Amino acid sequence: MKKLKLLFLSIMFPALMFSQGGVEIVPFAGYMFGGSVKYSYYYGNSSYQPKLDIGDGLNYGLSILVPVQSLVDLELNWTRMDKVEAVFTSGGYNGPDFSDDEMYVSTNYFQIGGISKFSNSGGVAQPFGSFSLGATWFDTSPTSDSDYSSYSDVWKFSIMLGLGVKLMFSERVGIMLRGEDTVCQGVVELVAELVVEQGPAQ
Repeated sequence: MKKLKLLFLSIMFPALMFSQGGVEIVPFAGYMFGGSVKYSYYYGNSSYQPKLDIGDGLNYGLSILVPVQSLVDLELNWTRMDKVEAVFTSGGYNGPDFSDDEMYVSTNYFQIGGISKFSNSGGVAQPFGSFSLGATWFDTSPTSDSDYSSYSDVWKFSIMLGLGVKLMFSERVGIMLRGEDTVCQGVVELVAELVVEQGPAQ
């Protein structure tokens, strides 16, 4: 089966920042747009175009920023998107490998990376770029229309790229605005594994 990458676009609502001893604590909430991806599956002399659609949903989490240099912070990040519906269509193939199905997926990202400010002007607005990598946990559960009574959770490697701005109202309080792209490997493979490995619903 061909491995693909699926992009998730995340946009944060204004996140309140608290600075203590140089360390910044950033609780946040935002909105994550899911995605749709197609790939090719070959069985015998026939080819099919299965597709996975993951819904949009609210996300929230916490970042801890630790200064490393004047322009660079180390970031530890946890982001969660509560369960949304994921629909898998097999592209007309309903053989022994997989078939059409749907499930709920909650997504948890555990990331470590860095934030780099573009300048050290010390003004109220501080634009920055961010990069991080880590693990993503897809926590799955059946819907009322799922083919199976349970599904296996899956962990995958992921990378986040972001652009944003800090708006500091004082030395200790400010807000952060950020948009991110998240790349996860094997998301289509994830759904095929989930459908194949489980027994029929009782």
